[in-house]
Amino acid sequence: MLQIILLLLLDVLSTDSEWNVQIPYSICGVRGSNVSIPCNFTYPNNQQLQVTQMLWCSKKQHEKCDTDGPYVYNSAYIHNQSNYKYIGNNISNCCLMISDINSINSGEYLFRFKTNLESGLFTSNHGVDVTIKDLNVSMSRSRDNGSITVGESLNLTCTVSCPGHSPELQWFKDNEPTKNSGPILTLKSVNHKDSGNYSCALKNFKSSESEQISLYVEGTDSVSSDISGSTTYFWVIGVCCLISIILTVVAVTLISRRRAKIQEMPQKEGKTAQVNTVTHTVQTNLQRTEDVLHEEEVQYASLNIKPKVWANTEQQNEDSTIYSAVRVPEDKGEM
Repeated sequence: MLQIILLLLLDVLSTDSEWNVQIPYSICGVRGSNVSIPCNFTYPNNQQLQVTQMLWCSKKQHEKCDTDGPYVYNSAYIHNQSNYKYIGNNISNCCLMISDINSINSGEYLFRFKTNLESGLFTSNHGVDVTIKDLNVSMSRSRDNGSITVGESLNLTCTVSCPGHSPELQWFKDNEPTKNSGPILTLKSVNHKDSGNYSCALKNFKSSESEQISLYVEGTDSVSSDISGSTTYFWVIGVCCLISIILTVVAVTLISRRRAKIQEMPQKEGKTAQVNTVTHTVQTNLQRTEDVLHEEEVQYASLNIKPKVWANTEQQNEDSTIYSAVRVPEDKGEM
């Protein structure tokens, strides 16, 4: 805004069409930002005159700016220094923009233009002194000294010592942008989460960032206690849920195994019944065989033990002969 006002003033001051260059005596820029040097030039209203070349020089490199260079900008060159850009024209506007400005770019600059006439050239009567300033962060507290404690309020102020300079700012905490803007950052009732490194920069110019100021909040705050308690509570709930899940899995596994065993039991019982039936049949057959053998022995014994008395001798002899044929010869002496 200030640069536009200066350009308007330069146009107003140009009341005649004589050889002249209007530039401010000084201009201030924030390190890492872009700085535009307002400039306006005039020459006699002659239809034969045409501006053919525009030049900017730094007195650090070129004291008088009246020879062939070196120049920080030369419209006759295709390749100029990358951070110098001519944003004017060949009629009246001769503004120069310096991007990402730093201490190397500080110093006095002059403008010079040439026309199609051999004698038609002009250099500004004075130069513009470009100074570079840094953004600074200062802190004001509700207490004058001592450590920063929980519940305290404080202000962080971002300033730059450039006259009439009121740029848009961006605040950073631990190198991360915050939602805060403006020259003053207010922290009310600070707690541990407000601890960190704070800095400010021109909006859209991170390279202009100030040096960091560190804040460390001491003491215990209720928020931290609540967070700690909540963390413990969630840990307990998590462990309980994990145990419940494990017990559920174990129970399901045991039930599944029990069901599998129950399903296998009828098959095993059927096989056992078949084996028992076969075993019973075999035992029954063996028992019957033993009974038959026992009956035969009983019959045989009855034949040996039970004597018969016959009526006549002749019949007795026949029976004795038959009997001796089947008995074991115990009484050979009698025969």
